[in-house]
Amino acid sequence: MHRYLKERFEGEKFGAVIDAFGVQELFKNCAGFLVEGRPYVTVGPAFADYTYGSLLAAMRLMAKNMLWPRARGGVPRDYVQVTGVAN
Repeated sequence: MHRYLKERFEGEKFGAVIDAFGVQELFKNCAGFLVEGRPYVTVGPAFADYTYGSLLAAMRLMAKNMLWPRARGGVPRDYVQVTGVAN
């Protein structure tokens, strides 16, 4: 999916990306289709399954996405995570 977005929109990149599922590959590769300095907004990484191990892996990935510096190979876009509660 990220390859298609890069090829299709490279000359006309998006001003923001809103990921409502949590596709880590899109975030890792968003520099190809997201304008520099613009946010990648997500609900957080998608869980592989609903176990404590998967929860811990998702929390680790969230921290990495927010804190890993660009100078050390991090994604050169801001990672913004939002949550919502439905009732």
